Amino acid sequence: MYLSRLKISRFRSCDDVTVSLRPDLSVLVGENNGGKYNVVDAIRLLTLPLSGRRERYPEDEGVRRYSTSPSFQI
Repeated sequence: MYLSRLKISRFRSCDDVTVSLRPDLSVLVGENNGGKYNVVDAIRLLTLPLSGRRERYPEDEGVRRYSTSPSFQI
């Protein structure tokens, strides 16, 4: 499976973000506390680990603070 683009709305620090990914290698670069790990966590919520056992689940804390909508989309 190849994930070419990821659109994140109202998830943690990502208000409305689209990340384009490459087939061979994608590198997330940015300032400290810029939301790079939140993008990685969004991908983790979409995919199952190799063991087949999910360790992370969506939580209410994932909704962006001060958002008018009570949900997020990945």
